[in-house]
Amino acid sequence: MEDINGKRNKMEVLLQFIHTYRDHPALWKVKSKEYSNKIARSKGISALQDILKALEPDCTQDAVIKKINCLWSAFKREYRKIENLKSGFDVQLV
Repeated sequence: MEDINGKRNKMEVLLQFIHTYRDHPALWKVKSKEYSNKIARSKGISALQDILKALEPDCTQDAVIKKINCLWSAFKREYRKIENLKSGFDVQLV
């Protein structure tokens, strides 16, 4: 069982991961010139990898990309729930 300090540490690492992700538009901003620059994208992923190593010491770049995709999927799922509620559709909240 994970204690409260462990959960807090995990939350802080994930928040730092998200903030660092925002600071590297080469990873998410399609209209940016840096988006097509593989070197800039690689630097951003390695910066995220350094942060994620606090939770997973054997973290690889593939694990970082998986984490980004998981966060995007969770965001889109929650966003759709809110949009469906606004438009009046009956959605079961999980």
